[in-house]
Amino acid sequence: MDIIRPLHPLLQPYIDFFYFSPSIGGPASYVAFPHVNTCLSFFRNCQITINEDEIEIGTTVAGNNNICAFITGRYTYPVYVRYSAPIQEIAIVFKPLGLQHFIDHPTRQVHSGAGAAFEEKNWLSMAATLVDGNDANYVVDQLEAFLVQQFRQTDLTAMYTALLLLADTEEDHTINELAKASAMSRKTLERHFLKELGCTPASYRRILRFRRSVDLGLIKKEIGQLTAIAYDAQYYDQSYFIREYKKLTHSNPKAFFERIRTFEANKIVWMPK
Repeated sequence: MDIIRPLHPLLQPYIDFFYFSPSIGGPASYVAFPHVNTCLSFFRNCQITINEDEIEIGTTVAGNNNICAFITGRYTYPVYVRYSAPIQEIAIVFKPLGLQHFIDHPTRQVHSGAGAAFEEKNWLSMAATLVDGNDANYVVDQLEAFLVQQFRQTDLTAMYTALLLLADTEEDHTINELAKASAMSRKTLERHFLKELGCTPASYRRILRFRRSVDLGLIKKEIGQLTAIAYDAQYYDQSYFIREYKKLTHSNPKAFFERIRTFEANKIVWMPK
């Protein structure tokens, strides 16, 4: 799997990375876990079936030469991804609120479940020229040129203020503190989160806390340090840490860290099935 960071300075604040999954030799599946990022994936000659916690990607009738795309949602449970046939994938992984700077009507793409089909015609036309590209660097150049053309100034200052406070590793800010710092009432802040991110501030914090603990666990690489990981990730105590992992991953922390696989400096964390 090739993972490439954006090179254009205009894109770097909004896009975490691109990834290119080579054609899989046969059926394969993995489990994906909640994330604050949003992944937009493009495929050729495939069909995507989406259920509440399961995504199946299979081929269409040969010769259709269609492009389809899928955008992830803000889910709070493990999602099972199944490839029923060899399929290549090109993906753009946006940082929180990143997509809002490239789409005319971004809130149409905000979902609270596993995700949904992405049907923006100009994006699909662009992807049609890229999916069969063999040179990852060439594909990224073309992707970046397209994204720079799509970029639009969008004032999300208040939301970015709230996200910055949620990312604070030194203090666990309350939702009321987030609202005050963002110059909004709590109800207005929650409405903006649902509109722009597909979840409440509390749910976003829950996912962010989980991803922080995953990053810490992969850095420490010692299952025996789970108590320290829980504390550093701002879980109240170890029992709460374990309960949250069972809800978000269907595994306890020890089993989770023993079974996951990571790619490219731990940017992607999946569990093979």
